[in-house]
This record gives sequence, C-alpha cells and structure tokens, in this order.
Amino acid sequence: MNQSEINYALSINSEAEYHDATSRLAEELLKENTPEQLAKIAAQHIIYVDFLKASADAAEASSTAEDQLIPYKTRTLKIMSEALALSIAEGRNKLTPRQAAQFTKMAIRASKSAEGQKNADLRHSGPGGSREKRDSIRAAWASGKYSSRDICAEQECAALGISFSTARKALRNTPDHS
Repeated sequence: MNQSEINYALSINSEAEYHDATSRLAEELLKENTPEQLAKIAAQHIIYVDFLKASADAAEASSTAEDQLIPYKTRTLKIMSEALALSIAEGRNKLTPRQAAQFTKMAIRASKSAEGQKNADLRHSGPGGSREKRDSIRAAWASGKYSSRDICAEQECAALGISFSTARKALRNTPDHS
C-alpha cells in the first residue's frame, strides 16, 4: 500500500467513500497477506481499538472509577492475547478466512464481556447501588433496633427499595446481637 492510499483513507467523507476504500483495502490485504497474517492484523487492531476506548473512558472517569477499570482492561487484553496465541499454536497451518473471522468474533465477545462486567460493577458500587443498600440494611440490623433478621428485612426493604428476599439475603452471615 502506498502513501497516497493511506492519506486517502484519512479523508473519507461519505459512506460510499468508506465502502469503496474498505473494498480496495481488503483486496490489497488479501493480495499481500496470508489468512493467518490477516487474523493477526485483525486481532492487533481489535486490541488497539479496545485499548484506545478503555483509555478514553478512563480519562473521563473519576480517579476511583479509573482504578476500577484497570483490572478489566488488563483481563480483556490478556483474554484476547491468549486466544490469539492458542489459535496460532493449534493451527500451525495457515488459518482459513472462516477461522480468522471466528477468532475475531471471539475477541470481540471477550472485549464486550469485560466491558459489561465493568459497567455492572460500577452500577452496583455507585450511589444508591446494591452494595450501598446492602450496607444500609446491615447497619440497621447492627443497630440492635430489631429482634430478628426477618423483622429487620421486612421493615427496611420498602425504605431501601429492595425486595424482602434481597434484604434477607443481605443479612446472611451477619453477627448476632449480644
């Protein structure tokens, strides 16, 4: 690929230009690379885009949220690199385009899964989240105001906006009153 094609790709202004440039780039890549090389290129670009997105998300988040993102980014990159290594190790022969597509789908699923886990963790940890509600009902129980966990759960669940079952589960393994 020459420098003028690279510059052209940076000046795409319409969907038609995008599809045209994509088709030409795909043809060029198929001429110059094996399916295994294409799978590796795709994996590297997915990892790079995921890293850029995670970095942008972390820059917008507070320092607390940024600290929570680090394990997820690390796990996503680890999953994707292990999948690539396994794919290459198992298929010492060249990958077919179908195998390359399957690998790409697997990498995307791993990335989306890690992103979903991060978002769920942020929701549960946030203000008014399930962890705050759990701590509130445990504090009510620890206050000694209630004679049993069932009574505590029954009276506190409506105020916290949770079901009796959830409130009762939050009180499991809490110490008895002395």
